[in-house]
Amino acid sequence: MKSLVQTILSTALLLTLFSGCTQQPRPADEIKSDPSLPVVSINGFMTDINAVAFEWKKINDPRIQGVFIYRSQPDSKDTKLHRIAIIDNRFNTHYTDLTVEPGTRYKYAFTSYSDMKTQSMPSKKETVKTLPVLDSVSFFRSIDRLPRTAKLIWRPHTSQKVESYIVERKTGEDQEWAKIATIEGRLSAEYIDADLEDNTVYKYRLRVKTFDDIISKPTEVVTVVTKPLPESVKNLKASKSQARQITLSWEATQLADFDHYNIYRSTNVDGSFDYHVKLHETTFVDKIDEDGAHYFYKITAVDKDGLESLQSNVPIEGAVLSKPKTPLMVEIKFVDNTFRLHWKKGDDRAVSYTVVKTTKESWINQTVDEITNIKETQFTDLNIASDIRYEYQIIAVDKFGVKSKPTTAIERSFKSKK
Repeated sequence: MKSLVQTILSTALLLTLFSGCTQQPRPADEIKSDPSLPVVSINGFMTDINAVAFEWKKINDPRIQGVFIYRSQPDSKDTKLHRIAIIDNRFNTHYTDLTVEPGTRYKYAFTSYSDMKTQSMPSKKETVKTLPVLDSVSFFRSIDRLPRTAKLIWRPHTSQKVESYIVERKTGEDQEWAKIATIEGRLSAEYIDADLEDNTVYKYRLRVKTFDDIISKPTEVVTVVTKPLPESVKNLKASKSQARQITLSWEATQLADFDHYNIYRSTNVDGSFDYHVKLHETTFVDKIDEDGAHYFYKITAVDKDGLESLQSNVPIEGAVLSKPKTPLMVEIKFVDNTFRLHWKKGDDRAVSYTVVKTTKESWINQTVDEITNIKETQFTDLNIASDIRYEYQIIAVDKFGVKSKPTTAIERSFKSKK
């Protein structure tokens, strides 16, 4: 018989067989008690997290229309019961209360009724406690120090009722837990939380959700610290006296999983720094085809996970050697069928000079020659002819081959004697 009752109650619980409660319940003291009416005899009950199922013996008395069901307030010490349901058919023998809370104590009593104002004496009070909320998973761990990522792993829950897992997260700045993901499937056992902040502490906990929407208690909290950014590059230096190049150097990073450096460059200290080059060494020669150019640099270290150190707030300035100053042209004299040029140094950097000679035989026919590696500050041009115009400019050249701007052109000619 006991086995039969359990089977019937299981069926009642699973199918949630109950009816009635179509009328507004009223307090018990408004209903007359008739001792001649049959008392409801409870076979037994079953509890779940959010349900209590009852079974009683069939009532054969034709005077009876149905059953009133009474219940106490949750966990209340008050002995007064309130009607919560009306079963309006005397042949019904099951009722499932789906309005209960998990882990809560209730008292129930049942009466049969002949009309809505007359009922039997109450049945024996049944004290019932619903099952507690499910515990969450038994094993929940985190893996930290990952780049902008937290990895969470757990042991799948043993209950077949589990439908999914709820992942909750908070940081030190958050007051409340936030639901960040729902992982479907009882056998799921991992979640990756990506796009996190660098070097930041995150806290996580896990709940399970059943097919009937019961949410479990949370797990113990696990903490994740994301991987910090690499340290900024130190002791960056840049040259300011090299010809057509700027040499950068800096202290090697101590990063264990170092991958490469990124160099950023701008023409303005407050301008936008554009990506310039990737390299692995601690020196870089920036070839620049412009004398006297100035550039500003920032360098970052990047690890094997792609995390990049912060760019320094103050960039380093590098400069290309400027042009030598232009020589000062003094005079050009015609002596003994030659032009003799004299000039003064414009810059002590000059180690030689170049004379730029333009021969103008006509407006169309012109030729330009450069006489290089002149060590003195004078030059005699023996290759001249009468009635032809010549134009001369002087350029200073330093030891790196950097040329000054040319002097202002001076034009000369002479006529033949007839």
